[in-house]
Order: sequence, then C-alpha cells, then structure tokens
Amino acid sequence: LPYIRRLGADTVHLLPITSIGHDGNKGTLGSPYAIRNPYEIDENLSEPILGLDAKAEFRAFVEAAHRMGIRVVVEFVFRTAAKDADWVKEHPGWMYWIKESVAPRDPQHQDESRYGSPLFTQAELEQIHRDVKEARLGNLLPPHEIYRKFFTAPPGTDGVQKEGGGYVGRLADGTRVRIPGAFADWPPDDNQPPWGDVTYLRMYTHPDFNYIGYNTIRMYDTRLTQPEYVNRPLWDKIVGIIPYYQREFGIDGVMIDMGHALPVQLKAEMVATARKNNPDFAFWDENFSITQKSREEGYNAVFGYLWVDEHHREKMTAFLGRLASEAFPIPFFGTPENHNTPRPVPVGPRTPAGRSSQTVSYPRYRSYIRGTSSRNGIRSTPGWISQSSRFRTSRRSGSPSSANMDTTGSVLRSSHRSSARCCHSAPATARSSSTPHLRRSASSTRTIRRCLHSHASHRRVEQGSGSPGTRISMQVCRSV
Repeated sequence: LPYIRRLGADTVHLLPITSIGHDGNKGTLGSPYAIRNPYEIDENLSEPILGLDAKAEFRAFVEAAHRMGIRVVVEFVFRTAAKDADWVKEHPGWMYWIKESVAPRDPQHQDESRYGSPLFTQAELEQIHRDVKEARLGNLLPPHEIYRKFFTAPPGTDGVQKEGGGYVGRLADGTRVRIPGAFADWPPDDNQPPWGDVTYLRMYTHPDFNYIGYNTIRMYDTRLTQPEYVNRPLWDKIVGIIPYYQREFGIDGVMIDMGHALPVQLKAEMVATARKNNPDFAFWDENFSITQKSREEGYNAVFGYLWVDEHHREKMTAFLGRLASEAFPIPFFGTPENHNTPRPVPVGPRTPAGRSSQTVSYPRYRSYIRGTSSRNGIRSTPGWISQSSRFRTSRRSGSPSSANMDTTGSVLRSSHRSSARCCHSAPATARSSSTPHLRRSASSTRTIRRCLHSHASHRRVEQGSGSPGTRISMQVCRSV
C-alpha cells in the first residue's frame, strides 16, 4: 500500500474477493465471478505466514488503506452464483433447475433437444429486438416450448444432495434435477461460450416464467415483475450484502457487475440501504452506455465505451469531438482494457537493474494511478491522456462517490498505462511475475501529454514544458 500511495493512487478497485465455487471451475482456482457465498471471503487470498484468516487480513487491508488516504472499492456479482453455491442446498427455490437427463449442447450446434442458450429463428430475433427497442415488454416472445420444458419446480431442501462435486436434486415423483449453467443473456443470439461455472439466480417466482431466458433475467417481461412474484427472501439476502461489508470491513464503494441487468427495484433498495449507512458510499456501474439513467439509479460513474473506441483512430477522433462539444451526464472510465478483454503486454526497454518498465495486471487487485514520473517519458500508449482528467474527490476525506473531473466534469480516469508498447492480441492469461519498476525523473514538474494510438501507427504529441519524463497517467496492478 505505501508503494501504491507513492504512485499517487487514492482508490483501489478489487475484483470479487468472495469465496469461489468448484463445479465447472475455470482453470485451477476457478473464476472470482463464480461466487460460492457472497458473505464469505476467498481463503486463498490470505497469507498463511501471518496466521490470520481472510476476513481479518482484509479488515486490516482496508484499515491500512484508509490510514494512507486510499479508498477501497470492491466488485460484486448479484444476479448469478456458482453452480455449487451454498444457497443451492439452503434455498433451492432461489435457483433454476432442469432435468438431469437433459444433456448440454455444443455451442457450435443447433440441437434444441440439448440445453444451451435458447434458439430463435431470424424472424423471431427481429421481433424480439423491435419489442425491446420500443420498450414493449408486456408480451415478450418466450423461448420455444421444448426449451421451457427442460425446467422443473425446485426440489425441497431435503431432496438436494452433492454428488461428484455438484448438486443434484430429487423431486417428489423421483425425477432427478440439476443446476443449469448460465450463458450470455443479450442479445439472444450472442455467441459467447457458455458460462459453465455459474447459474442465474431466480429473481421472480411467476410459475409461467420458470426458465432462464432474456425475458426472465435481463429484459424482464412486465407480467413477471409484479410485486407478488418478487422472490423476497432472495432479494433481502442480496440487499444485505453491501451493508455487511460496510459494517464488517468499512469498504468505501462497490462496482456492480452487470448492474444494468438487475431488477430496477432491487437495485434501488440496494443503493438506498447502503447510502443510509454511508451517504458518500460509491456505486460504479459496469455499463458501456453513458446515460443519465445510470445517474438517476444512484451511480457515481460508469465504465463507458472509451476502452473500445480509443483503439480505433476514427472512433477516437469522433469521441474527442463529442468530448469537446457535449457534457456527459456521468463520469466514466478512461482505460484501454478491462477484465473482459485481452491484456496489454509490455515490451519495454531493459533498465540497469535488468527489469523492463512495465504494467503487470492481476485479476483481483487494481490501483488507479493519477500520475507518476518516468525518466524516458511516454513511448507509446493507447488512448488519450491529460493531466486535467485526474480522478479526485470534492472532499478531502470523502469517498469515491464524489469522483469528478478537474476541469471538464466528464471523464473518470482509471487508466491502464505503461511506458511500453501494447500488444492487443495478447491472451487474457498473460502475466508477469516481476514487480513493476518505475524510474524516477529529476523533476516532478508535470507535463501535459496527449497520446493517440492505433494499430496502424504510433504517434506522440507533447504540449507544455517541464521535465521531459513525466508520465501523466498509468495503472499498476500488483498481487497481494
């Protein structure tokens, strides 16, 4: 933390730190988004030599961060759970269930007799898109009947047992049922690979909508969302997650994974409850749209779409034009990549100590840097960098909820930068074990730099005066 603070960071964003399930694990350790229990912290994050459990260590981490003037924002997932989540056994009615006899479908095939993302004809897809675009949500086209019949009523608690690493249920008539995996919910023909380690939570209990589909987990048919069908015990448990982390650990904010896909009323309850405990509590929205709607829902910032456009010269030019002529309704992130994209891989010069000047990215611990120095300056970085777009708060001791712009009031900077070139075709698993090494400049005088990057060329334009080696914006990511 002292190292991060010396870099100029005042906020650390942690990807989910909650306990991870095992059924359908991605890799050896599993994905932090496959949450076994949102009220428990992953014990793999603790340092055994300290003799502390993960909760005690995280509590100490937050306290130390606060003492150094650093706020802690934690990412949470509220609409999915691991397929072997604790809630499966404790609350079977919070999950969707399908017949165990239904085999999974290969994403490359169109066999409707197997389970996978619901299949639609081209005409049906066109109708669905028209209805959603025009906000006609009262009678959305459902998945085909053969798909809906895969799903069953939930088994009783006594009928749920763990077999071979996953949960299996037994209905009163003896039918064996299992937890179905999840998939991308919008658009209905999205070609993402299935999410075999997580399942969707059953937010509503309407018997006619007992299936996973775009109209039950994302666009929400209005017949489904009537108050009498709210899965109230589940909602209360979800609403209680943030207050638990406020009370037990003192976190300062949350990034809500796919928050725009949560039921609006549930999200309103979450925001109101958290802000009752701390009026300055921050909410960040993982939303690529930059609209007034996010502001109205209580968010302080959205992820935005700059991370897509800044890699394309024409789109970046259009974005800069919009930035110069329009006022954005809410701050958004200025970053060239995120946890859903390939990671930049540094190819920097060797330092005298034999290490490359670089950015090392780890999936759970991120620190957003406003400005650090480098003797050689910026060689080639993606995107657009300006001193005027530093992340700050309007109160000296405030939380990230008051994040705003120094001048334009439009962009929340949380850049992933380094002094090295970036390789956009790098695999997402690329990692480096070496510690980021930053070389100091002789002067701390700031120089405003704007850099434009495209695949075709690397250009650098410098403005202002002062030290030739001031790096205005970068990100350093370190493992704990």
